[in-house]
Amino acid sequence: MGRKRTAEERRRCAEENGFNDDDTDVDDNPIPRDVLDYTKGRYDVQMELWLEYKTTHPEATPHSLKTLKHFAEFMANSIKGLLDPNGKPTVQTVRNYFRCFVSGWNIDNPKSLISRDHTDSITNYIKGPLKKKLGLSTATRPRTYLTLENYMYMERQLWQSDGHEYVHDGYRVSISAKLECHVFTSARVGEISEGSTRRGTGRGLRYKDTEMLVAWKDGEPELRYSLKREFAKGMHDKEQQRPTHILYEHLPDQPLIVNPMLFMLAIFLAAGAFKKYDTVEQVLAVEPPADQKYWVLEWADHVLDLPVFPEMSADGPTQKIQSASAFCTQVRELSLRAGMEQPVTVHGIRRESLIQATSNGYSKDELMKFAAHTNQMTMTRDYLSSITVVDGLGGFLKLPVRSDQAEDFRSMTVKRNPELFLSLPAKTQDELRQREDYVTITKKLEGLSFETNAETRTAVRNQLLKQRRMLEKEELNRVRSTQDRMHPAEREGKGKYHVDQDRSWFDRLRHMMPERERLSHTLFCVSPLRSSEGVSAVKDLLSLLKSNCRVAYQPSLRPRQGKCSVPHCGVDLERWKHVFECSMAYHKGGHKFVEFCSICHYAVVGLKFRRAIVYAGRCMTCMHNERLPPSRRLYGFRKQVSWEKHINDCFPTYLGKLGTAKVLPCPDPNCSTAYESEQDLWYHLQDAHSYPARSVGTKTEKERDIFVDGGRSPVEKKRRRVHVEKDIGSFKSASTGSIKPEARSIWPTPIPSSPCSSGPETSIDSSGTGTPQSSVFDVDSLPEVSPSIASISSPSLSFADGENLCVNEHTTSPSSSSWSPNGPNAWGWAEGRACQADTALSFICHDTFQTTLEDRREGSLSDIQPPLSQISGPVDSTDTIAAHGNQGAFPGQWANESLRATPLLSTAPMELVDPELGTDISSAEHMEGVVTESPSVGQGGSDDGGALKPAAIDEDDDIWEVEALLAKWKQGRKVLYLVKWKGFSDEANSWEKRKDISTELVDKFDTAYSEYGGNHLGVELLDKRIHQGRAEYFVRWKGRPASENSWEKESTISYERIGEFEARRRGKVLEF
Repeated sequence: MGRKRTAEERRRCAEENGFNDDDTDVDDNPIPRDVLDYTKGRYDVQMELWLEYKTTHPEATPHSLKTLKHFAEFMANSIKGLLDPNGKPTVQTVRNYFRCFVSGWNIDNPKSLISRDHTDSITNYIKGPLKKKLGLSTATRPRTYLTLENYMYMERQLWQSDGHEYVHDGYRVSISAKLECHVFTSARVGEISEGSTRRGTGRGLRYKDTEMLVAWKDGEPELRYSLKREFAKGMHDKEQQRPTHILYEHLPDQPLIVNPMLFMLAIFLAAGAFKKYDTVEQVLAVEPPADQKYWVLEWADHVLDLPVFPEMSADGPTQKIQSASAFCTQVRELSLRAGMEQPVTVHGIRRESLIQATSNGYSKDELMKFAAHTNQMTMTRDYLSSITVVDGLGGFLKLPVRSDQAEDFRSMTVKRNPELFLSLPAKTQDELRQREDYVTITKKLEGLSFETNAETRTAVRNQLLKQRRMLEKEELNRVRSTQDRMHPAEREGKGKYHVDQDRSWFDRLRHMMPERERLSHTLFCVSPLRSSEGVSAVKDLLSLLKSNCRVAYQPSLRPRQGKCSVPHCGVDLERWKHVFECSMAYHKGGHKFVEFCSICHYAVVGLKFRRAIVYAGRCMTCMHNERLPPSRRLYGFRKQVSWEKHINDCFPTYLGKLGTAKVLPCPDPNCSTAYESEQDLWYHLQDAHSYPARSVGTKTEKERDIFVDGGRSPVEKKRRRVHVEKDIGSFKSASTGSIKPEARSIWPTPIPSSPCSSGPETSIDSSGTGTPQSSVFDVDSLPEVSPSIASISSPSLSFADGENLCVNEHTTSPSSSSWSPNGPNAWGWAEGRACQADTALSFICHDTFQTTLEDRREGSLSDIQPPLSQISGPVDSTDTIAAHGNQGAFPGQWANESLRATPLLSTAPMELVDPELGTDISSAEHMEGVVTESPSVGQGGSDDGGALKPAAIDEDDDIWEVEALLAKWKQGRKVLYLVKWKGFSDEANSWEKRKDISTELVDKFDTAYSEYGGNHLGVELLDKRIHQGRAEYFVRWKGRPASENSWEKESTISYERIGEFEARRRGKVLEF
């Protein structure tokens, strides 16, 4: 011990350390207790309200009880209550707000404090006179408890039944791990996640606040993990009082799902948190040394400041901590999906954890440390349930005392209903949409299109949408509160029960997610962590954390090492579509008819999951109709709009077969429900079987429905494919099956032709006798069918471009314009039907009609098929052939003069590609309604007058080489490219979707597009206008008909083209 310093020595030391005798920088104001910024912000909100009150009461002072009472009333009226149906605030809310005002005043005015007597008086005023005067609510939020039973319900929902799609599947691992951290430690939500009091600081549970070691337990190594609640409430300046909790591995006779080390180990390995270990086998192989009871597993330096539970993006875990509000939302929504009408809160988890801790004989001091409390009354007042665990019955009767009788009543607080509505039932939703308040909001939303101010329009729209969501939420809560709870025994007595569609998603998706499929079993096995099941579970959890959740594959289509699994392909994969189409094309090489099997046990819409078609949509009424052939019962639609159209057309047929039945049963025999009205049955189909609304109107691309089309015979669309062996002039037929772009039906517009004498007795035998031998057409040849559809395909006709191969009524020359439903300006389009009688083939032409620009770009010809009664009168078939002979040489036209005189009548038999096609419609071509012929027609003349051969990559599969991309057109998300096909003239140019063009070509064009400042090669500017203050140019697209000319923004045109146009306007003519 050193010599004691004198006062003078201590003075000199103070001066040396910077002490200043000048005291002007200090005052005599009292110093209040330091508070967090978040808390100070809450105080400031109430102080602002006080300043607002003083604008109308300038003489007001908080030292007057009269003023404080009046201000308390003013404050209460400014609050909008959430628990009261009339919007009245609760007594407790008003008290809390007033307390914040008092604290804020005392901090800002330390010399003029509001006295304790005044504060107590106003508290009594709020609880008594003010409550009666304003009708303040006494409602409180219901207390819920996450008992062991409720906890297992949530875990089973998360891993065995949950079809919810998180941003990344790694969130499932994180949710289970965080749940166990809260359950086993009683931690508050802000002590592990980033709490609202520290918003934006990134503070929460970090690796440097935790430690991990391996120790011996009963002669076996055991992993142990400690976490310190560094941000415990009320202990930010009391480091030594912050509790540290221990989680461990050894849990005998318990399922893996409750083992916290299982999930924590997967998270640590995914983050690369260990300094010396990278795999689960390496970690589990570590044992303490012989002379020590434990061995520390050190963290890597780069993770010390990182959060243990980060936020996740679509690419996986980030370095940003997850917020407390985000985790609370996840827990709430998960509990709802688990059937809990009263959602579980993180505070409910902590409440049950502390109740369980009090029943294990720990002292009050130990319980306070476990709970991170500084006041013994806090647990009794705020955490212990009103349901006492004291066994008064057993104690009075001198029986062994029980402690388990209260837990079931705490479990009951969540009001679990296994069949809880997860969304509004279809009938209730329909009724809500017809309610006056809902209709008023909807009309206001529709009227916003006339609002010119964008900012105002957006703000009002968001407000209206919020109001509408509130109505939907209130209605959902109402139907949930009145929903019946049915005992499983009652359900069995009523027969089989069809599960709600929202609860069946995972069962339909599990084959696309092999890790989750395995985890749904292994996590609930009673096994130790070091068993084969435990190691497998850790690896699957690790895979979920690190995998790409943007795409999914069926087992047979799964890529190998990131590349296409189809032999001889090996393309790097990022999407499901490539491997699906590649696989189909590969198998079609050895088999004529291939259909990918995706049989679904539920009649639902074709389910799309992570850009992959998991199941094709099927019609329930067809699927369960045993009189139909298998090809129709199992027919799968891969486009939702086509499926919706079919079931809307098929449903009346089903009702007609029921006749005058008083009750209408569900078409699914596994569903025992029956209804008295047609509408109620459809509501059931919507709720339980994923059916859409009754009326379906769409302008998007559809599949052809080969079974139901405008009320005609279901077999009318059946057709066979014709193979003609010899060349006809320079026109050669070829049966094709497109890989990319996908195969599509192309129907030419019927041409005015010869009289057609059709009759019901007309028939054609299966050999094709009497069918014209033109290589251009595939003709329907079923005995029952009189009308037939011709079909052709070529690179110049994108999807349905052939629809516009029409003949003008006033000329013998057909229009050479090609049409695309995806094209930017498909101005005119028409559709007709060919009529077959005896052995003659003729065509009938319908008038074209104008549509809106959006319709022209997204329309589908299959939507507009006029009835036979609207078809114009018959014309001569010989004139039709003559008209064809006058066409120019472009794909899809007659290329040989000899065809003009070719007689339409023929008795030569057709040769079928496969004889079974006459009776079987189960092939992919028939299922999709795709029948294509790809003519190899030269587009330019050579020196000797011969036709040039177009460049085909695979002519048999209808894959043609692109010479260049000429232009790009975009509207919203839709992007189309104007394609110049190699070997074809400009008239064959067509609009194609981006997905159907190689990435290399698209990237090359986009680069040139940026360099030029817009479209350059494929556009000619014809006119200019000023529209809404901006310049627009009237554009002709190269190779496209004049009917597609359109006004385009200046920003989409290259600088050079604009310069050329302006030069022409000044009198200089430049060649396009």
